Amino acid sequence: MITQDKDKVREKAEALKDMLVDNGFKSIIRVIESESMIGGGSLPVALIPSYAVEIRPFNCKVSTFEKELRHAPTPIISRIEDDKLIFDMRTVIDGELKIIASQLRDIEKKVIQ
Repeated sequence: MITQDKDKVREKAEALKDMLVDNGFKSIIRVIESESMIGGGSLPVALIPSYAVEIRPFNCKVSTFEKELRHAPTPIISRIEDDKLIFDMRTVIDGELKIIASQLRDIEKKVIQ
C-alpha cells in the first residue's frame, strides 16, 4: 500500500466522497491532500503524500461520530483534526469503500435521531 500511486489514492477518496454525497450524507465532505505515516508507534519512519476524505458532520460532535466508527460492526479508524474526521485513503482497499460508506450512513442515522 505504501507504493500505491498517489493518483489511485485520490480516485478512492473521490469514490468514497461520491458514494456519500449520492446517498444524501448530511455533512461537509471534501477530498484533501494529506500525508501517510510509515512506521509504527510514536516514531514514524517517514511521511508520504496521500489523499484523505475530510468529513465535518452537521448534527453531532465529531468525537461522537468517531467513537461510533470505532465501535461499529466493522471498526473504522479515522483521526480528528480541527474538528473534522479524516479518513486516509492509502490504507483502504477498493472493496472496503462500500463498507465505509454504509457504516457512515448507519452511524449518521443513529446519532442524529
